[in-house]
Amino acid sequence: MELIHVRLLALFFTAMFILGIAISSTFINRRRKFKYVFLGLLFSVGAYVFSQIFFEYITKIVEADPNRGALYSFVAEMPKLSAIALVNGYIVIYTVLILEIHSYLFSTITPVSIREGFNALPDGVMFFYDNEPIHMINPAMISISQEICGRTPTYGKELTDRLDEPIVKMSDGRVFSFEQRKKDYRGSAINEVLAFDVTEEHRLLEELAGKNAELEIQSRRLRSLNETITDMTIEGEVLKTRIRIHDELGNCIGAAKHYLDTGAGDRNDVVVRFLNNISILDEDNKKDMSTDIEVVLRAAKDVGVSVVIEGNIPDGGAANKIIAAAIRECTVNTFKHAGGDAVVVKCVTDGNLIKVIISNNGNPPGKEIVESGGLLNLRNLVERNGGTMKIKSIPVFLLTITLDSRLSEILPEVYAI
Repeated sequence: MELIHVRLLALFFTAMFILGIAISSTFINRRRKFKYVFLGLLFSVGAYVFSQIFFEYITKIVEADPNRGALYSFVAEMPKLSAIALVNGYIVIYTVLILEIHSYLFSTITPVSIREGFNALPDGVMFFYDNEPIHMINPAMISISQEICGRTPTYGKELTDRLDEPIVKMSDGRVFSFEQRKKDYRGSAINEVLAFDVTEEHRLLEELAGKNAELEIQSRRLRSLNETITDMTIEGEVLKTRIRIHDELGNCIGAAKHYLDTGAGDRNDVVVRFLNNISILDEDNKKDMSTDIEVVLRAAKDVGVSVVIEGNIPDGGAANKIIAAAIRECTVNTFKHAGGDAVVVKCVTDGNLIKVIISNNGNPPGKEIVESGGLLNLRNLVERNGGTMKIKSIPVFLLTITLDSRLSEILPEVYAI
């Protein structure tokens, strides 16, 4: 066998000897089965023997020792294929042992792996007994504690006494949520403190709070706009009615003048027409009424829609305003969409609960009503104040609202019409 091949074999088996010792040491530390330890040691010894044989052969060649002995003959007469097979055998065996170690490390929980996982946690973990030094703490909790306490605490209470709030914001912008609880460990109560990094969640909550504030402002504007539009609709119909009254009054005056000048016409008819117009004008000139219900009833009368109320509606307060808003919305829809002229409001009281059922005449809805605009805003108003609202479309329209009569007392700040 050539000298260069012998040198390579000597180096190879030296490396295999070192690797075998490392594998055996790993198996021993990991408390593996005896057969794996034995195999590692066996192949380490074999690698050592072969390395010594080849190194001795090299030495004898270099020193030109004429009495080269049996080792020289063994190496010189070893076929290359046998050497290659021996090398491959060692490689295969060591590969199998290394894979066994890898499989063991990733499939078996050991005290060492638990400790490594504990230290690698991104969240802080600490255990301690009352009035005793910290029993266990991971690097993440050490870093967190150093910033909160100004130094690494010796006792767990040094940290917990400083946690006035469960959420703590660090100087670098990170936010941690702390949890404290007691656990049973070997018959004794031990304190567990956890610190979770909730920086991203905290940022999203702040963004959400800001967006909610913006949405609330927009909601108020939309409610105000809806009320304005509804009032403008009623006022427009009232204006049309007043124009009609004005035209009718002009006609009455013309008919009266014609009757006085010529004596032609029906005197009683002229008088009745005058009285009707005067009574409407007299109603229009009365002072504004005190409650929202009365204002809505007056507006409904102006557009020619009669509102019949059965039962007692609260005289004032938040409930009165919400019911008034419901009657106003139903009056507008009756006038504009149903072509009706009557709205019936039934009010039933059961303790502190008030149930209001509103229906109307005219054309019934042809299909299920999709809440939008005024009805949707009315629902938001009712539910925002702790009430419920139901709409039935077929065969006739029914609007049912349930409220608490103490609404103005229990929700003074939430109420907004």
